[in-house]
Amino acid sequence: MTRPAVEVLLRGEESGGRLALVEMAVEAGFSGPPLHTHQLWDEGFYVLEGEVTIRSGDKVVTATPGVFAFAPREVPHTFANLGQKDARILVVLTPAGFERYLAGEEDRRLATARVAEWAHRHAIAARSDLKEGGEGEG
Repeated sequence: MTRPAVEVLLRGEESGGRLALVEMAVEAGFSGPPLHTHQLWDEGFYVLEGEVTIRSGDKVVTATPGVFAFAPREVPHTFANLGQKDARILVVLTPAGFERYLAGEEDRRLATARVAEWAHRHAIAARSDLKEGGEGEG
């Protein structure tokens, strides 16, 4: 199983650092990143196709096309595609910056990686304001 394919649609350099937009293709059965927080970024998820389960704090939403879920900074969150069909989501990041981590190597083209690499990227992401875990996580 691969981590989501990512395409950066709007970079911080194009928005004066205010906003970034990222489209993700989320494979069916993708269990998602570990529960994590950001100190600097708010993250919004808008489902374009398929069904994605999004957790933000204590709220869990099974989101279908047209549904938006918001994960404010410092609130533990994650997402997964637990269904049998692939999904596509639009991720809104404010301020911009975290899109560089999501895209890997700051490439505007689609980038994919193995789930094992996802864990490695989270270690690297510590430099990009990503903290795994949340309240009640051991």
